[in-house]
Amino acid sequence: MTDVLEFLVKKLEDEREIIAKELIRGNAQDYAAYKERCGASNGLLRAIYIIEEAAKNLREDEDNE
Repeated sequence: MTDVLEFLVKKLEDEREIIAKELIRGNAQDYAAYKERCGASNGLLRAIYIIEEAAKNLREDEDNE
């Protein structure tokens, strides 16, 4: 994976870990806040998957050149 993509994945994983710790500690004030944080975590995970797929495609393209 390129350095930039690795950096992005690391930052997104770090943010996801922060959200997970907040949820574990019970920091959500209500159910709506809990749902928002879960949605944010899922969105970050989807972004990670998209970046990893893009990196895979870049590697394959480089190998085919």
